[in-house]
Amino acid sequence: MSLSHSDKATLGETSDKTSNGLSKRWHRVLRTLWLVVALGVILLFVSGIPGRYEQLLNSAAANESILADLALSASFYAVYFIALDLILVVSHIVISAILYRQAPENTMATLVALVLITTPLAVAGALTMSGPIWRFVADLIIYLGLTTSIILLYLFPDGYFIPRWTRPLAILWAGFNLPAVFFPSSPFSLTTWPAIIQGLLLLGFSGSGLYAQIYRYRNISTAMERRQSKWAILGLAAAALAPFGHYLNLLNLPSASQTAPPDLFFNLADPALFMFATIAQLIGLTLYTLLLLAFPLSFAI
Repeated sequence: MSLSHSDKATLGETSDKTSNGLSKRWHRVLRTLWLVVALGVILLFVSGIPGRYEQLLNSAAANESILADLALSASFYAVYFIALDLILVVSHIVISAILYRQAPENTMATLVALVLITTPLAVAGALTMSGPIWRFVADLIIYLGLTTSIILLYLFPDGYFIPRWTRPLAILWAGFNLPAVFFPSSPFSLTTWPAIIQGLLLLGFSGSGLYAQIYRYRNISTAMERRQSKWAILGLAAAALAPFGHYLNLLNLPSASQTAPPDLFFNLADPALFMFATIAQLIGLTLYTLLLLAFPLSFAI
């Protein structure tokens, strides 16, 4: 089963369309936006390395005895987590750039490239910022990353909102993210609401995106589009989980927001549990980084 052009809700409704249904004017805007965002991510990452290194050294100094018991130096601790940041950011940038360059007329490839380039900051928090200007730039990128992660599920792989009700949901999702990112202390911000409400809302939006993909696959997609969805399944699943990684802080990189290792078991007195928490952090964040790599790699295949 396939839909006619008039049955599909698109981002653009002019006759001058790209292969994915978006008007060529908006396609050019999207590609220009990718260039601006890519430059911002690179500048934020490079400029934040010195501060991130100092932050991690302070974290290591606060737990010097634990690291000593593990035969780990403070410099190793700092360099290791910076390396995880580097792997995460560079992999997303490189694969995003490849998609951007190799499919200049493909709107969906450009949208995927935009989602990829924003992921390290929006989901993993792999970058650090200093100063109000950089903070605002980072918030813009975070907003784009969170918003497009769900919209990607509504549009992939042909650029049409399917089912039709995903279009108003996309607008609503973009609206939810505005106060949450730019005014996090506002009563309208998702981050100030009870955790149960946050979780239900995130489940609702992510679940609607996954449902849209299943519905599209079973009822709408062509054979080629179904193959594309199969190849990108890990990336689409990661896109659905992206809001949880940001809003619920399931596992933050210490270089982004912490001055000490997580408080896991830290209220307990047994030093062995302190050591266990540090080992768990090292292993957990390594696995977390590898899991996030599934996002860009699934679109690169």
